[in-house]
Amino acid sequence: MHAAVNTLYVTRRKNILFTVLAQYLGERAIGDRLLLFETPEFTTTPEQMLDLMTRVVADRNLGRAFFGHGQVMDVEILGDAAVHAIRTRMLQRARTPVLPALAPYDSHQWPWPTDPSSGTTPTDLYTAAALHQPRLPAD
Repeated sequence: MHAAVNTLYVTRRKNILFTVLAQYLGERAIGDRLLLFETPEFTTTPEQMLDLMTRVVADRNLGRAFFGHGQVMDVEILGDAAVHAIRTRMLQRARTPVLPALAPYDSHQWPWPTDPSSGTTPTDLYTAAALHQPRLPAD
């Protein structure tokens, strides 16, 4: 079974439908078979939900082919390049960066992944890219 829930971005932590579905689908389904789409709209049409699902499927196929893991493309707001730049600049200034914990791309934690031991895949794009060599067509 697969499920998708739409929520206003400010209500993602206490979304009752998503929480009830998580009880039946289980924690391992979160982010895999159970998706929470965050939007700025209070209601969403079935067509908009299908568009969102299509985007997730396409992005995950692209991430799998290019980086070796499909959920690399799920990260959009504070991406790996920004985290890397912040870490680098703060090290140059001899300061400790204030950043969210890195969790593996296959983490099933909710409402957001924060435990570095909650999955088996890389926690950042740089590690994923270093571990994965895409197959190129022969000339």
